[in-house]
Amino acid sequence: MTRGNRQSESLIQRGLSLDLRSLAVYRVAIGTVLLFQLVALIPEIDDFYTDRGILPRDALLSQFLNPWRFSVHLMSGEWVVQFGLFLLAIVFAAGLIVGYRTRVCTVASWFLLTSLQNRNSVILHGGDDVLRLLLFWSMFVPLNGRFSLDQALHPTRPRPKVTHLSWGSQALMLQLCFVYWFAAAAKWNSIWIREGSAIYYAMNLEQLSTKFGQWLLKFPDLLRVMSRSTVVFEFFMPFLALSPVGTARLRLLAVAAFVTFHAALGLVLHLGNFPWVCSAGWLMFLPSEFWDRLGSSVATRFHGIVIYFDDKCDFCRRVVFLLREGLLLHGADFQPAESVPAISVLMRERGSWIVRDNAQALHSGYDALLVLLRQSLLTAWLSPALAAAPVRRVGERVYVSVAGHRSRWSRILRAVTPPVPRYRFGVLTHAIVLSAVALVFAWNLSNFPWMRIERPAIVRHVADLALLGQGWAMFAPKPGSEDGWYVIEGIEFNGTRIDLWRGGGEPNFGKPADVAEAYRDPQWRRYLSNLWDRDYSDYRLYFARYLCRTWNEKHAGPERVNLIYINYMLEITPPPGGPLPPPEQVEIWRHYCFDKPATW
Repeated sequence: MTRGNRQSESLIQRGLSLDLRSLAVYRVAIGTVLLFQLVALIPEIDDFYTDRGILPRDALLSQFLNPWRFSVHLMSGEWVVQFGLFLLAIVFAAGLIVGYRTRVCTVASWFLLTSLQNRNSVILHGGDDVLRLLLFWSMFVPLNGRFSLDQALHPTRPRPKVTHLSWGSQALMLQLCFVYWFAAAAKWNSIWIREGSAIYYAMNLEQLSTKFGQWLLKFPDLLRVMSRSTVVFEFFMPFLALSPVGTARLRLLAVAAFVTFHAALGLVLHLGNFPWVCSAGWLMFLPSEFWDRLGSSVATRFHGIVIYFDDKCDFCRRVVFLLREGLLLHGADFQPAESVPAISVLMRERGSWIVRDNAQALHSGYDALLVLLRQSLLTAWLSPALAAAPVRRVGERVYVSVAGHRSRWSRILRAVTPPVPRYRFGVLTHAIVLSAVALVFAWNLSNFPWMRIERPAIVRHVADLALLGQGWAMFAPKPGSEDGWYVIEGIEFNGTRIDLWRGGGEPNFGKPADVAEAYRDPQWRRYLSNLWDRDYSDYRLYFARYLCRTWNEKHAGPERVNLIYINYMLEITPPPGGPLPPPEQVEIWRHYCFDKPATW
């Protein structure tokens, strides 16, 4: 191979490689988003995932569920079982964050999230799709290469090279880019490009737009610029992250641009976890130069700090290296206490490790830990509280207790130590990755009718099984012009009309002060917006039954509801500059809770 070819290959590899430190931060970020989403859904388990909710299992299995889609959440319709599955998913998400048995936790997190989404897909939005797909491709990259317990619990093993290039890493990068490329392609419409009125229509969807987004409607010229620039941004900006030339600067620019872009989206639209998931995804592109500079800064903070530990104590050595990974102590000097006779004597006298700080003072026990906590970028803000007298006393007692039972803790630590991490995959895994990438690319292309790409049955089945099917027509080819809010009337047996959705009181058909807040949260917002769509009309019966059940379980006698009207107050967004027509009351469902009037 000639020198020119080697340089060309090196440039291409540079544009396609990922830094293991960036993958680690991406792991923490995506795991944190998943954890927060699971915790936020716990109060709504009964509504969304049990037989008492909006979609009982018998209805899902008989009418809606694709037989090629699996869900362990269908094993029971009871709250306690669903709660147990949520707790299990939370444990795996926490394992993903800290990098403990990372591949197992990644696979389990993807499996349980896919199962959860298949249990009730009517409440899903774009962020849920991105999260699931990123977790799928994350199974094929070394997320634990840095800043992980997997690494820290094997301190003597050589660490892999800091940059990583594999079919799995390229698939992960491409999946994130596909979100934007195909979203931009779907927006290739006059309302986005020539007229530039797309953002105007999006901000008029008050069930989605924030107060700030609605305020922007005062600036029509700005909205036109935003419409056109959104398409350009979504199509061209991902290429910067893949550039083999000027990689460091362009990647840093791309990461900053996309995080800013999604922060701006979050300011103007209620998009659930979409901005958070996508921002977390772009962290994988942070260049090596970013970490090298940050590492120099971290190393400066620990310059002159020496950590002496008992090299004959397996537990002591492991804990020290756990602290190195957990507190980012890279830059501190780690030495066996036996290498310095005076320190060795002092360690025996105090029965403790020894830390020499920047001023050359020696510390032991909990005070030694405080020295490191004060210097770490992650915990410096906590150090005043950790140094407070009550906390210090507890910390010292815990330290003495652990130090006095080193052999027991050593056995526990050995028992929980995972296998040595593997960073390479076999030929079969590579074949699976390449086949899945081809499937995903073809699937995205087939979303455009003019491509005339057929989806063979086997492709559809595989995509359904792994839930790889996707479409990124977000507000495309143009945002909807139908907006509105719900007024759900309940007629009690005593003839009183009540507002079921707002917890009672007389129904109010007037426009809410904040339409978006009337939808409660992102899951309910997505569900109710789908319910208005005729394609989802079969779900309305089960929503009405849910409303009957939740009200009548809390009320007795004549206060029970027998008849329900689900009304949608439809507002049509006029063309820019046109007058807003008055809302139209549309009854989308009428339901009797009982076959005949009940007696009591």
